[in-house]
Amino acid sequence: LAIASKGTSYLPFNTINPGLDAEGREGLVPNWLTIVNLDESKDQLFRVQKFYASGRPVVASNLVGTVFCNVEGLGLTCRVPPLGRIDIEGGHVSPGVGNTGLIEVSALSEDAPYAAFLTRYAIVDAELKERNKYSYALAIPAERPLATEIVVPVSKREEADPWLELNNP
Repeated sequence: LAIASKGTSYLPFNTINPGLDAEGREGLVPNWLTIVNLDESKDQLFRVQKFYASGRPVVASNLVGTVFCNVEGLGLTCRVPPLGRIDIEGGHVSPGVGNTGLIEVSALSEDAPYAAFLTRYAIVDAELKERNKYSYALAIPAERPLATEIVVPVSKREEADPWLELNNP
């Protein structure tokens, strides 16, 4: 599945549709956060908090996509069974279309192994929209903050417009 995370990790959310025309930019870009409990023997609790790109907290939504989470304060507390997974909305409901930001996932037990990733879908092509098909989907793994320089390859193939997302937890 992935190298297990422990403690706190981060993921970017982005509900801005990269469509080139005005109508396409208004389209829904579903972002779904998945948390997998890699502990084989017990339930684990996870705290999920979203932040706008400005750093301001996003108020948690009751429409979280699962019965395993409760709204507590500005965030969610989610219970995940052993070797289980949950999927919750990752920004397309709260804060909604046209926003970017950061999701913080924290295991309430510091030694709890888990994997988290965000899957983003979008329709940027009118022809695909008519057929209810996505133009792309991508999965972004949760990461711990890096205090190092990294190199990122960028390619422009087949008239694609590449983009780069930077986040500062």
